[in-house]
Amino acid sequence: MAIPARATALAIAPDYAGTIWATAGSHVYRSHDGGHTWRRVAHTDGSGVAFLEKQVVLVDGGRFVLETPMVLENVLGHLQPRPWWKVEDIHLLVENAYDASRSRLDIEYTFIRNGTVEVRRGTHRAYTYRELVSLLEQAGFAVTTERPWTREAHMTTFICTAS
Repeated sequence: MAIPARATALAIAPDYAGTIWATAGSHVYRSHDGGHTWRRVAHTDGSGVAFLEKQVVLVDGGRFVLETPMVLENVLGHLQPRPWWKVEDIHLLVENAYDASRSRLDIEYTFIRNGTVEVRRGTHRAYTYRELVSLLEQAGFAVTTERPWTREAHMTTFICTAS
């Protein structure tokens, strides 16, 4: 099984014994061979990152990488109310709605293929940049970023080192 191209979080032991944990949405994956092969080990009702937090204990110096498109300042700057895409014979229509009272992005996905319509819904928590850094620091991580944050970024990568 291949890990989705954009895993939302990774945890790697500092000695790099070959075990890597990753999340993509509510799915949790594990690789015992340094990321060459992946196995889905769990599906959560909510955030895979919350599951990962309970399963992975990093020793001092261990790194946790969180890559996310859900930094609120970036989401609100790029959010289109009703974008759509066509990939081969599938049309994907998306309806985005941000609920500020819940800090959640509610999304309705409509897939159309050969006249068949399938609708799915999802909801995503969006944190401000400062909230994410604070949560990671409160969890005991020293936090840096892959590159300086900008409002224009579509993805932010936090590199967190356990202390």
